[in-house]
Amino acid sequence: MSNLNLEQLLAPISLAQFFQEYWEQKPLAIQRHQQYDYSELFSSEQVESILLFSHPRYPNVQIGQADGRFSIDGEGMKTQTIHDYGTPDLNWLYQKYAAGGILFLDRIQDYSSTIAQLCRTLEQTLYAPVSATAYSVHQDALGFAPHSHPHAVLMLQLEGSEVWRVEPPPEAQSAPLEVELQPGDLLYIPRRHLHYTVSCQQSSLHLAINVKVYTWGDLIASAISTLKLSDHSLYQSLPVGFLRRSDTDSLIQAQLTSLLAQLVQSDATSAIAHLTSRLIDQMQPLADGHFAQLEQVNELTLNSAVVKRQGMMCRVFKSGAQVGIQFPGNQVFAPAQVEPILHFIAESEQFRVSALPDVLSERSKLVLVRRLIQEGLLAIVPTAQTAIVSESFFSIAR
Repeated sequence: MSNLNLEQLLAPISLAQFFQEYWEQKPLAIQRHQQYDYSELFSSEQVESILLFSHPRYPNVQIGQADGRFSIDGEGMKTQTIHDYGTPDLNWLYQKYAAGGILFLDRIQDYSSTIAQLCRTLEQTLYAPVSATAYSVHQDALGFAPHSHPHAVLMLQLEGSEVWRVEPPPEAQSAPLEVELQPGDLLYIPRRHLHYTVSCQQSSLHLAINVKVYTWGDLIASAISTLKLSDHSLYQSLPVGFLRRSDTDSLIQAQLTSLLAQLVQSDATSAIAHLTSRLIDQMQPLADGHFAQLEQVNELTLNSAVVKRQGMMCRVFKSGAQVGIQFPGNQVFAPAQVEPILHFIAESEQFRVSALPDVLSERSKLVLVRRLIQEGLLAIVPTAQTAIVSESFFSIAR
């Protein structure tokens, strides 16, 4: 259960059915009658452990008020003002929760390797930033007031139960959905869909997996960012006093029309590459014991098998006379002649050092792979596991 992917989360709904019938269209409730167990994924005990040992700060930790709203004052936050981003006092949180509170703990992936792995797996499927928020709801809480999000939510019910109602935006063609979530259930809430709790008869814990999808607006913004205007006209200031002078309207319209015409001719490939770079840039490597790899790097041979570390999304790009490979937490540059090798690595999960394209000498292949291990992209496959990988795979890779 700790190595969940999107297909497993949605079972028995297939990925094809989900994307065709529900994604960005209407909510989906999957009730499993407690046949699923999310306890290995996250639990109330882990919430307390994070608060006690990881010391998250406001706004990543907040406590809800009795009316369903979250606290925005500095009381109990070990801080003079809320802008100091204080660390909350645990006993203060206990008191607020016992009075019918809702505990909000954001960015769980920063504190749990299991949740970080789940978020990265979903990112590699959805190609969008994914984060996780835990909500611990006291049985006396009034629940959540009607609200919506600019991002999609996969809500996993971990403990207790809650009755949720999801209402579509006016332009949607779907009907409202009301469902009681039990442990092991899942509720998908599309962006901009109003949702709120109808009742909460017992204390509960649910995990909101937040998918911040890229939109056409994001792609257009990326296209603007990648425009190469020789006269830098995009960055010229607007005429002084343009808010008060009506005579600037025609001049602004003419310049705006010219800039939009250049945008129409912009390169979609460059805009997509810019978005991809943004996605990878916000990722961090997963904890997988990589320090031990650094002690074995000098044992690498041409016959050694290496593998991309878990959760490594890669992008190969050109930068002047060099070529680079970007991956979570780092990027590495090399001479342009290495580009075929970097593409080979980006597209392969596992390979032998000797299988790299022969644009480098055998010694240089070893130097490059050692460097990519040290920089955090690759890991050496243990000898026992190397034997499992068939030689036919390597012959194809060559």
